[in-house]
Amino acid sequence: IILPHNFKPTTILSYPSPHRSHSQNTMKKEKREGEKIPDLSLIPRSLLRYCSPLIFMTSPQTRLTTLIPRHVVTHIQVYAIRADIKMLTSHQQPRRPQANTGFQSGTRAITNPQIIDTDLHEAARSGNLSKAQEAVSAKRELLKRQNAQGNLPLHLAIQGGHKTVAMYLVGEYPQGSYELNAERLSPLYLAVQARQLELVDSMFQKLASDPNLISRLKLGKPIVHAAIINHHKEMLQVIRKHQRELIMETHDAEGRTPLSCAAYHGFVDMVEYLLKKSPKLIYAGDKDKDLSYAVHKACLRGHIEVLKAFHAYRPKSLLVWDRYGRTILHVAAKEPQDKLKDVVSYLVGLHEIGQKLLSIKDEDDCSPLDLAVSCKNHQIIEILRQSMR
Repeated sequence: IILPHNFKPTTILSYPSPHRSHSQNTMKKEKREGEKIPDLSLIPRSLLRYCSPLIFMTSPQTRLTTLIPRHVVTHIQVYAIRADIKMLTSHQQPRRPQANTGFQSGTRAITNPQIIDTDLHEAARSGNLSKAQEAVSAKRELLKRQNAQGNLPLHLAIQGGHKTVAMYLVGEYPQGSYELNAERLSPLYLAVQARQLELVDSMFQKLASDPNLISRLKLGKPIVHAAIINHHKEMLQVIRKHQRELIMETHDAEGRTPLSCAAYHGFVDMVEYLLKKSPKLIYAGDKDKDLSYAVHKACLRGHIEVLKAFHAYRPKSLLVWDRYGRTILHVAAKEPQDKLKDVVSYLVGLHEIGQKLLSIKDEDDCSPLDLAVSCKNHQIIEILRQSMR
């Protein structure tokens, strides 16, 4: 807001009411009806937000609406000025897009819509290897440039399915494999998602001696979980061959370990592979709010075949409990409408393991039968009672 040169902070300025008539009849009518709150539709919202709704007053003599300024937390006094305020929109005076002249790495990806693609971005997007090579020869720093979406040329090559260009870019700038775009996706994640085994293997080979690889990959979406969700066992094997630590120490957005993710989706073959190669994952607690384990995820989803895999490789893993002290039998017994009665039947039929599960009580001193009774799961109640006889 531009203030007049003779403006004083103590001055009470006014803003005209848009629906006031200058006729005497209107003035007399206002006197009879008393003071009214005027229509404030013409007052900019940016001004109204700083003014109290209780201090708008009208005067029949002046036919003006008075705005009394108030102090805000920023200690700035705001006044409404009787003037037209013009807002210059972007289409009236457009800004000229500028090329990205800097590279921003780490957790913050560039999301500036004013940044345009470079020649190398265009070559990578179209899969033109010769143009990509020319662009790199002319200016190598283009390999590190991000576009408006935070994508490196390597991101675009993989997204477009241009394997030859992607392999070339990885060779020229291996560290680009773990740089993140605005969606926290690294080129390595995209390659795993695209099931590009050879490209992923090449990326890991180029980065074998890079000390920042693990820490940088942990900043983005986990590539291990991408391989699991894609149900790509061979990709999981490639990742484990190069970086076993990623299998053990990564979690997805829900706080699930790779083993929990595989159990949740019911991928028996991947669960068996992880149980064989990384047995410590069984007791690695998830970082979600319930702090449960992979067997709890499989139980809640009703994946009996996955539970059979746990029993075959690590029988005692079925006895772990979550933050509430509940085993998988507790969890199955309390699901409403007897939803997991088949899981209950399987668990109580495991003889020694089943009897232990029946006797364990949670932190509220409730057994699986107590939870089934409280949830009115009549079929599960009958199964549990028969097993206890």
